[in-house]
Amino acid sequence: MDEVIRLLREETVLCSRLTELFAELKKVLTENSPQVSDAVQKIEPVMRELSENELAAKKFLRSVNAKNFEEFVFSQQYSIQRELSERLLKQSASLHERLRNLVEETGRLLKTGRAFVDFNLNILSRTTTNNIYGATSETKSSGGRRIFDANV
Repeated sequence: MDEVIRLLREETVLCSRLTELFAELKKVLTENSPQVSDAVQKIEPVMRELSENELAAKKFLRSVNAKNFEEFVFSQQYSIQRELSERLLKQSASLHERLRNLVEETGRLLKTGRAFVDFNLNILSRTTTNNIYGATSETKSSGGRRIFDANV
């Protein structure tokens, strides 16, 4: 049970940290701040640690022939460690749900931001100008010049 408690505590701490970091990322995205890459760089190492924790948890669960922590914890005799494990399981489930909601909200913000950028690029790429930006044409063509060259 000590290993279960250790793994669940680590998972809870990491998920709690991730919820803070995703809330920070969400704030950065809503404020249109240029610090998005900084916020993402803070998330990446925590995600790696959580992945390592998940691998250790799977290895432990295989060693005790259990499908998940709930199955293992509820199969144990009642003790203080079991009670602590049950509380950690509930806390972990709550954090996972909160984290899932934050990730969904962040994903929606990113989609909205991308749609805004695409919209503005479409407007700019279709906008034509007169020849004030360069030398006058010798051929007197009637076609205007685009702000962005579409021949990439």
